[in-house]
Amino acid sequence: MYNFFAKNGTTVAMLTGVFVTLIFLITAISGMSGDGYAVGTDLAGLGKDKVAQMDYFDIGLMLTIFLLVISVVLLVLFGVWTIIKFPKSLKSTLIFSGLLFGLFLVLYFTATKETTGRLGHVIQEFKISDGVNNFISAGLWSMIILCVGALVMMVGMEIRNMFK
Repeated sequence: MYNFFAKNGTTVAMLTGVFVTLIFLITAISGMSGDGYAVGTDLAGLGKDKVAQMDYFDIGLMLTIFLLVISVVLLVLFGVWTIIKFPKSLKSTLIFSGLLFGLFLVLYFTATKETTGRLGHVIQEFKISDGVNNFISAGLWSMIILCVGALVMMVGMEIRNMFK
């Protein structure tokens, strides 16, 4: 199983993510249209009571939580297996994990609370705490920074490979 995921893990993860996204989009769009809403409807403006009755978004949340649990379990299992098999890689793994965790903490503690505009209205209406707001903001900014970093590295590696 380890060899299969070492060879095909990225493909399996991407296809699973696409499959879950399609399930969510199909159920959400069909549920919204069944209730008479368009995709562009401002659901937050409908009020907390109305949104609580819209259970067609729940499948996306449940599938995301399921994927998160599975990925954490697999991360721990394969992480332990890799450390046992390649103990010299532990140093770089700990360094890069610490850097990612440090980036997240810096973004968490420097996040600002939005109080104006549509986002501020949603935060106040749904009573989103400062901690949850900071966690969401740090997660989004971490994702953006890592995506830009991955893009820069891909372009850099392709340029480097051109001159080899």
